[in-house]
Amino acid sequence: MNGIKRKRRFFRKEVLYSKRFLIAVSAATVLLFAISAVPFIVRTVTRQEFILTFPNRDGSEFYREVRLAPRFDSPRDRVEELVNQLIQGSVLLDPYPIFPYTTRVNQVAVTEDGILIDLSSEAAETKLPIESAMELVKKNISDNFSGYDSVTVTVNGNDPVVVNKLLEEKDSEH
Repeated sequence: MNGIKRKRRFFRKEVLYSKRFLIAVSAATVLLFAISAVPFIVRTVTRQEFILTFPNRDGSEFYREVRLAPRFDSPRDRVEELVNQLIQGSVLLDPYPIFPYTTRVNQVAVTEDGILIDLSSEAAETKLPIESAMELVKKNISDNFSGYDSVTVTVNGNDPVVVNKLLEEKDSEH
């Protein structure tokens, strides 16, 4: 009986230190690593990372947030996605949204040196001063996209400050 136990122990040691066993364990480890790396690779291929800046409610500082969004091939689509992410607002409740949630992107045009963003009229109804809201959009664009000399933001094709004043005058008449 003792001899059988010694043979089993010897056999176990022999198997555990054999080249075939070590190769099989190494192959299994590499396979598991490759399988676990797939989600990270897919995420980087299908998603893009934006760093969004939102105003704090007290107005003294800015809040920065990292957001993963769908990846698009064209610069126009990437800029439009960034603006849509800004319209959605922060995932936290504290920072102010830059624009009302009903705001839509009418048009985005990207040239070699400039970007034009046209928003719907709801953008002029922001709780922030309209100039600050437009500067925040420009800041977010320049933080996430380099190489563009100018960023122009309009509301229904017009200067947002003018549209905001017209809305204020219209509200004061009622």
